[in-house]
Amino acid sequence: REAGALDELIEGINRKNVLGFLTDEGLLPNYAFPESAVRLRSVIWRRRKKPTDKRRYQTWSYDYTRPPASAISELAPAASFYAGGRKVEVDRLDLETSKPESWRFCARCNHAEPLGTGDRHDACPACDDADWSDPEQKLTMVQLRQVFARSSDRDSRIGDDQDQREPVQFLREVQVDVKDEDLGGAWVIQAREGPYGFEYLTRATFRDINFGAPSDQGPRVNIGGREAIRKGFQVCIQCGAVKKRKGDIEHTFTCPSRKDGAVEKVQDCLYLYREFSSEAMRILLPVTPSASRESLNSFLAAVNLGLRTRFGGKVDHLRFTLTSEPTPDDLIQRTYLVLFDTVPGGTGYIKELLTPPGASKEPPIVGVLEGALGRIQACDCAQSGCYRCVYAYRNSKDMDDTSANRASQMLRDLLDHRDQCERVDSLSQVSISSLLDSALEERFLETLRRMRSGGENAVLVPEVWNLKPCYRLTLGGRDWRVEPQRTADDVGVIVSIDFVLHPAFESHRPPIAVFLDGWTFHQGRIGHDLAQRQALLRSGRWDVWTLTWNDLDAALKPSAYDLPALPLDTVLGTEDLVVLL
Repeated sequence: REAGALDELIEGINRKNVLGFLTDEGLLPNYAFPESAVRLRSVIWRRRKKPTDKRRYQTWSYDYTRPPASAISELAPAASFYAGGRKVEVDRLDLETSKPESWRFCARCNHAEPLGTGDRHDACPACDDADWSDPEQKLTMVQLRQVFARSSDRDSRIGDDQDQREPVQFLREVQVDVKDEDLGGAWVIQAREGPYGFEYLTRATFRDINFGAPSDQGPRVNIGGREAIRKGFQVCIQCGAVKKRKGDIEHTFTCPSRKDGAVEKVQDCLYLYREFSSEAMRILLPVTPSASRESLNSFLAAVNLGLRTRFGGKVDHLRFTLTSEPTPDDLIQRTYLVLFDTVPGGTGYIKELLTPPGASKEPPIVGVLEGALGRIQACDCAQSGCYRCVYAYRNSKDMDDTSANRASQMLRDLLDHRDQCERVDSLSQVSISSLLDSALEERFLETLRRMRSGGENAVLVPEVWNLKPCYRLTLGGRDWRVEPQRTADDVGVIVSIDFVLHPAFESHRPPIAVFLDGWTFHQGRIGHDLAQRQALLRSGRWDVWTLTWNDLDAALKPSAYDLPALPLDTVLGTEDLVVLL
């Protein structure tokens, strides 16, 4: 059966004309140009009916090509591919044209490098992170170029009268690696919510990685400050056969692992990647990486709307990805929305958006955002969101988290301060310390969501209380109202409180004043803070909690620190002791 399939493949290669070959390899323009297309070689076999036939099996081969951007998911191991009325499953990688490579990734930033010339660094060359040399940061990857699928004629057929497609979801991330020499100038606008910035990258390396299907089992790897279970793919490194969903591997006939007593050489965690370089723009947003998806998706939709208005139609070759960059103090990270050209090398569109005309002190991208705000405000949907303004079919999966009203708020905040636009060398130099307070507040709310009592998870939902946006926390059979930004002026001094926890139905319990202290703003006012909190305690009407960044890290990352000694038992009762995950 395999011999017949190989003969069929050889005949297919011989029949291919030279121009077609050069086009598929990316040497002549095609729809994957200038990247080489990824090829699927599908072999269909059928047992011959007549016992007198020279060969027992009849085979057919089909070739399909896909651009790498889509092939990294569509042609991934164990993925099903549909074409010509057939469904086949990718069951082998070509590890001859694409050898497995050892890479080392930084746990703190987006830097990564292959180890073909040796492991030369003790710390990350980009951010000097000491975890660079940890064994967990060394991963095996393969650049996808060719895959195979083998199936019987009967099993591969699908009917046109029913939809049998079963899409496989994968964990994909795009890393943006930028070198200092590729920074082409930046602009920053200090707005009310925080700094907005725009930076031209003459060249950035984009690394699109498929980490396998989402799973709750597998190695937990931290890459670029994002920790996740990255299961990868299980592949025989001798013949490229893929471990199927049932757990078995069908090795090729000539694979050494087929021999009796042979030990299978299986790479347990193999990751797929594609890599290209292009021009890009980094947009610094006044949010933290844990910010609500509404802010991020709404601003992205606004930029998309502005680009369609600016260029008079679709600009599908311009795409977005979200990335972050560590700050020197490591407390929070800068959040960037990266607009990049999917055509490797770039087409000049992005450079046009960041080249100020004449003596203008602001880049044209500011005018693009102004056009987007005008479209949103003039839309008939009255800022409720529709396909004439912020909605787009290619971002339909994020529609629930896209708000025309939120986009309008962020654009107005930016444009109201456009007169403060100034040129800087790099956005990496822009201070985002003003975001520390909001980042602490986001972490506190996330901590409340992760609380448990009596084996039950907490429930935290938004609500309006006393004409003010608040939250309701249900935990251990009790309800609490979580009120942000409260001022107490009845204790002798004016006290600004970050959060107040009100017992919803237990009037005999005092409310809890929660203070979230960051070192940047509180290092010079410790005495003042202590006097305010003592005034609350002396009144006898308040309990007081003071939480720092490390305390919240202890709740979100149990391995980082010991849990804070908070009086949870006296507040909720010893029978409902809260456990912070």
